[in-house]
Amino acid sequence: LSVVSSPALPRINSISPLSVAVDPIPPLLSEAGVIMDPKTLKKSQEVFDELINTEQQFLVNLRVIVDVFLRPLREQDVLNKVQLSNLFSNVESLYTQVNVPLMEKLEALARDTTPQTEEQRALQRLDAVGEIFSEFSPLFKLYAVYCSNQLNIHARVVQFKSEHEAFETFLKVAGRNPQCRKLDIESFLITSLQRLCKYPLLLREMIKCTEEGSVTFTKLSSAMESILLENEILFDGAIPLVTSFTTSS
Repeated sequence: LSVVSSPALPRINSISPLSVAVDPIPPLLSEAGVIMDPKTLKKSQEVFDELINTEQQFLVNLRVIVDVFLRPLREQDVLNKVQLSNLFSNVESLYTQVNVPLMEKLEALARDTTPQTEEQRALQRLDAVGEIFSEFSPLFKLYAVYCSNQLNIHARVVQFKSEHEAFETFLKVAGRNPQCRKLDIESFLITSLQRLCKYPLLLREMIKCTEEGSVTFTKLSSAMESILLENEILFDGAIPLVTSFTTSS
C-alpha cells in the first residue's frame, strides 16, 4: 500500500520579536488610552507569535490527517464511506472552511507593515485578534460532529484493525511517513479538540496585556467568552478527552 505525500504547507513570514529598549521614562499613554509598559509590550508579542506559530502547526496536523490518512484510505478503498466517516468525520470541511480562512486572516495581520509605533502595532494586533475570533467562533459549530466522534475513536481504530488487515497494514506504512513524526493516527485525530481548548487560553493571556474596560479588552473578552460557550456545547460528553490537556497547558 502506498501513502500519499502532501505538499508542505506554505509557511508564514517569520515574525521578528519586538526589540525593547530600556527606557527610564515612564510609558506613554497610547492613542487608544491604554498604557503598555515594555514588559507588557513584549508579552503581547510573545502571545501573538505563539498564536500564529501554533495555528500553523495545527494546520500541518490537519493536512497530515487529510493527505496521509483520509485520502489514501479512500482512494485505495481500504475502508468504506461509513467507516471513514466514523474516523474522520468532517475534517476536510473543518480544514477548508474554518482553519485555512482563520490562518489567512492571522497571516495578513502578522504581515501588516502599516507605519506605527511598536505599542500602536501591538494594540492594533490585539484588537484585530478579538475581532477575528468573534467572527470565527460561530464557525466552530462545524466541529460538533467531529467532537462527537472522538469518544469512540480508539475503539473504532481497534475494531477496524481487527476487521481489516489492510487497514492495519496501511497504518504501519503511514506511521513511517516523516510527516507523521512518529505519531499514530489517534494522536492526530485528537489535535482538533486540543486546539479548541487552546484558543481561550491564548486569548486570556492577551487580555492580561490590556487595560480592563478598554475597547481592546472588551473585544478580546467577548471573543473568549464566545469560544468558551461554543466549547461547552461541543465538549458535552467529551470532557474526559480534553481534561488532561487543559489542566496541563
